[in-house]
Order: sequence, then structure tokens, then C-alpha cells
Amino acid sequence: MTLSAAADLYFQFCHNQPYSLFHEETFRHRLVAQTLPDYLCLALLATASRFSHSSRPLLLYADQAWELAIKRSTANIDSAESLTIAQTIHLLCVIDYSDGRCRAAWIKLGLAVRIAQCYRFNTEPDPRLRPEVQEEYRRTFWSIYLLDRLMSCGRERPPALQDKDCLLRLPSNEQAFRDCCENRGPVLEQLTGDAPAVTELPEHSHFSVIIVMAATLIRVVNYVLREDSRVHDDVPWSTASQYSALESTLWRLELNYGLLDPLNAVWEQTLTSGGVVDPRATGPLIYGRALFHLAGCLLHHPFLLQHRLAESASRTPPGFLSKAWTSARSHATALTMLQETENLGCVTVSCFRGYCAMVAGSIHLLFASDSNDEIREASARRYEECRGLMLKLCRYWESSRLMFMKLERLYEDRGRYRQFFEYTLAMGEKPKLAAFWDSIDNWVPSSRSPSPEHGPPEPVQPIHFPTSMDFFDLAPADPWGNGNSIFEMDFSNGNNFM
Repeated sequence: MTLSAAADLYFQFCHNQPYSLFHEETFRHRLVAQTLPDYLCLALLATASRFSHSSRPLLLYADQAWELAIKRSTANIDSAESLTIAQTIHLLCVIDYSDGRCRAAWIKLGLAVRIAQCYRFNTEPDPRLRPEVQEEYRRTFWSIYLLDRLMSCGRERPPALQDKDCLLRLPSNEQAFRDCCENRGPVLEQLTGDAPAVTELPEHSHFSVIIVMAATLIRVVNYVLREDSRVHDDVPWSTASQYSALESTLWRLELNYGLLDPLNAVWEQTLTSGGVVDPRATGPLIYGRALFHLAGCLLHHPFLLQHRLAESASRTPPGFLSKAWTSARSHATALTMLQETENLGCVTVSCFRGYCAMVAGSIHLLFASDSNDEIREASARRYEECRGLMLKLCRYWESSRLMFMKLERLYEDRGRYRQFFEYTLAMGEKPKLAAFWDSIDNWVPSSRSPSPEHGPPEPVQPIHFPTSMDFFDLAPADPWGNGNSIFEMDFSNGNNFM
């Protein structure tokens, strides 16, 4: 495979999905001029090889790139070379993570973070640089930040970068970047928190939206998965609780960034002059919404919420639980329905989509036992869609194969859900389902279930429990009224999404 062919594959399948490291025109010019360092060229070949029919082992390229980059990283280098080293290590981190070598990826990510901090990528670039070069520094830093957030979606894996240290502006919109124009945006601190100073971004700033959603996602992860977040916190239904604050943040994001707008309407704004979908523009649009709905899934996940409620001495209001279950199902359904973007001409194959499908699938599997026929059947159907997506992703990513195995293990253990449903009747007893912990962790490997190469498991069937054991039938069916929020929509037939 030539470097030119590798660049074609990279910009087709990887650029802006969701990471954005390079100004494409400049990168291709440097490739032709042979001014790119060898380690970056090798990392490019390693990244692109999984999308080609190249017979050369991917790891051979990756190992050579790592060996060269690590030697240069401790040398007396300038800021320009530090940028290419950081970009190279980012590519290698994604390769390791996507192939299930999470510890290696975690360590390499730590080096990328330290390089970014050492050369002050977290502050505004030198204003004497051309606009597209400044923007490449910004996008490289924010791509490291994004990878740090996504890899931290698990228990006891805190992110390495702190929001308060991210002093540079958010990325410009895609067209300004391509046209080498300056497009000044806000800093992250202005857009986050419970009362942000800025509530909107320049038009088409889809990569910036991803960063805002990633910042929100890690707040949710810290709340639902970190044990120390339970200390001195109010009960979730209290208006003073972290849960209520995060729920309000999701409502605000939903409103401020047009997440209620039908996706096909937003799609039209990203079409080329020939009416063709541009994956470089639409990729960030999809992933911004995916991170939003993933945060909603984790915040309202029945298993995680029940685990927290077990530590409360107060009785939980049934109406609160019913609202939370409605929100969990709505977010899981919306996250699953993002797969339908393929019908609009945009194919995304990032390995992180496997994690999204796994989390959404775990929620759908719970609702496959709902007493409402429509919800039960829709949940079983959506669960099958999640499994189908993960099987497709297995063609490219070992991590997706491992996550498929986790979800399959959850399905195999479905007979143990009675314990989970009974949990609401046992004061102070936490649900003890290891498969559920695995299904919301972006790292832990699984080895109990067969590989998807052996063929998909049998179609999921609705799981019936006695009405008295129905975990979700605790309050009126329509606790949210007739509003238009994502938390109020009926997704059972999919008509409200597109």
C-alpha cells in the first residue's frame, strides 16, 4: 500500500470520526513533498491498513512508528516536531485501544498528554502561525482530550487532562479550517458548568460540540462510576443533587445545540454542492449526538441508578424511578437509531460506536421484559440492531469483538435478572451482576462467550416476569406530559427521530 493510498483511506474512514488531527490539503502536500517524518508515515500506514487488503501486519508498522517516535520525543525538538510526535502517538493509541490492548493505549495516551502539556498545546498557538497551522495545534490537543475522555469511561480510570487547564479556544468550524481562515470561538470553560457564560457556538462547529459533549460525558461518568462521588451527595431526586444538576445540563445541551432537530434536516446543511454527503462534515455531527445520548444512557441507566439508591436510607419515590426509566429508554433508542444515518449516505466505523451500542443494548435488554407490549417488542428489536452493528464493527476492531462478547454474556445471564428486579424490594442490597458492570465499561475484556465469528446468537426473545416483579411498572405510563424534550418523546416506532 502506498502512502497516497493510505492517506485516501485515512481521510475517508478516520478523519473527523471523531478525531481531527490534520489539515488535509497541507498533509497531502507534505506527503507529496516527502517532508513528513517517518514515524508519522508508518503510523498512517498502520491506521489505514485495517481498511485495505494489505498483507503486511498492521502491528509491524505500528511498532516501528512507536520506536522512532519515542526516541524523538525525548530529544531536543521544536514545537513543530512535537506536534507530529503527538499526532503519531494519538494514532498509535487508537490502534492499541481498538485492538483491545487497553493498558498499552492508556500508557501511550499518558505520553501524548505530557507532550501536549510540555509544549503548551493547551494554550493558544503562536499567533504568527498561519490560521490552518494554529487550528491543527488546537485540533490535535482537543483530539487528545477527547481520547482521554472516551478511554476514561469506566470505573476508577480518571482522565489525565483537567478542564480548568484547557485554556485554548475550541476548534473552528470545518469549512473555515479547510479554507485556512481564522474562526474565533470560545474556550471550554465558557460553555460548561451548571450556568455557562456562553450557550451557543459558531455555525457548523460540530467538532466543538463533540468536545462540549465529551466534557459533559466525563462529568456523568465521574458521578455514576466513581465511588467517591457518593460521599455527601443528596438523594438523586433532590434538586440539590449531582443527578439533578447533570440532568439539567443535558436538557440545556439538548436545547442549545439543536439536538431536538431531525437529523435529516441538519444533514442538508452538510451536503456538498453536488448534493453528496461529506463524511468529513457529517462525522462530527453524528458523534456529537452519540456522546450526548451516551451520557443520558449512563446517567439514567437502571442498573447504575439502582446501585446508587441502595446506599440511601430514604425510600425512593416511584414517580422518580418511572421518569428515569423513560429517559434511559429514550436515550438508548436515540443512540441506536443513529445507525440509520447509513440510509442517508454516511458510513461511520469508529470503534467507539461499539461501546455506544453495548451500553444502549444493555438498556434495551432490560426493557425487553417490560409489561407494555409495545415497549417490550421495540426494545427487543433495538437490542438486535445493537448486536447487528457490533457484528459489523468486528470486521475492523478487536475491541468491538470483545464488547460484542460482553453483550452476549449479558444476554446469556438474562435468567439472573430476577435478582435485579427483586432488588427494589430488598432495602440496602446492591445488585450484583458482573455482566452489567462489564457492559458499561469501555475497557474490561470478556472471555466467557464465543466469538461472533461463530455466528450470531439466536434472536433475543422478550423476557417475562410476574407483574409484581416488574422493575419498570412503578408509576403512571406518561409521567412527562406532552412536551417535546428528548426525555418526553415516544421512540417506540422511531418516527420522532428522523
